[in-house]
Amino acid sequence: MRNFIISLISLLIILCLWGGFSFYSKETTDSLQKQSHKLIVSSIRNEDWRAAEIDYRKLSRMWHKYRKTAVIFLDSKDINEIDSTMDKAHLYMQAKDVSNSTGEFSYLKDKFGFLYQNDKVSIANIF
Repeated sequence: MRNFIISLISLLIILCLWGGFSFYSKETTDSLQKQSHKLIVSSIRNEDWRAAEIDYRKLSRMWHKYRKTAVIFLDSKDINEIDSTMDKAHLYMQAKDVSNSTGEFSYLKDKFGFLYQNDKVSIANIF
């Protein structure tokens, strides 16, 4: 009976941590999506490279802060793909390439959304 209680308490702790991360993840990925699409893409389309660089730095700080927690709960393949896409998008932005940089940031917006959707606890993701 003692082992059952310890197992049950451990399970509850894991579920609480996962649930807390899920709420944190939803808010953060929504914020990352808005930052990557509305602010950066609109600055790039207007060819305001200075504002785009400032917004990218904010996005990068926000992502790396979230990334530290996300590596515990999420698939590292998705996290590494977002890192790679962010680097490519930043290089296109530094080259002042409007079409490629907007394309990469739009893809990044979608990846942030899929990151949350693919790893949240739901019946569809279990089966």
